[in-house]
Amino acid sequence: MAPTKLIDLCQKPTITTTQGDDITTYFEGQRNDRLSRDAGAMRRRGLSEEAIYAALQVTNQQRCQPPLLDGDVRIIAKSISRYEPEHGDKPRFKGAI
Repeated sequence: MAPTKLIDLCQKPTITTTQGDDITTYFEGQRNDRLSRDAGAMRRRGLSEEAIYAALQVTNQQRCQPPLLDGDVRIIAKSISRYEPEHGDKPRFKGAI
């Protein structure tokens, strides 16, 4: 039999958009991590802090249950924006070959 935690994760609901796309819900205990990952992906593509913040606000309202406070979303955007965007020939991590 599967562990209870695994069963619980498999039973987490998803939100369905009007286009029929399933959107994963970010629950307490994973909201900051998930929004930080989303922000990191945007930053790697060169988005500014303000653009990341605007996108995270939407994601926070649509996916987070319950949504994070606006100040927490701002902190994530500001924190991730410290990193340089990726450039085609630059290594992603220091020390990468």
